[in-house]
Amino acid sequence: MRWYSISQELGWGILTLIPHDEIANRWIERKLRVGQLHVWIELLKKERPDICAASKALESWLGPDGIAGGPINEKQTLCIEAEAPVTIYEVEEIQD
Repeated sequence: MRWYSISQELGWGILTLIPHDEIANRWIERKLRVGQLHVWIELLKKERPDICAASKALESWLGPDGIAGGPINEKQTLCIEAEAPVTIYEVEEIQD
């Protein structure tokens, strides 16, 4: 039920974007309380809107048939465009 809640809030594409080696199923299913899960979802929406947008784009690209496990081989190749970070850092070496 928790994964369903996550996918309803963030889109079905989020299931492919969560790094399962860093966020274990056990953490989602057993460690987090229901209220904490809701806070985590809201935090993800606020702090990582790019991930939420990618999730919705993937859900739209897959469509209901793809989400249900149907073939996707006839779909156009999916690509995600990202812009380079605006902040550029320069390091100046200071001699002792």
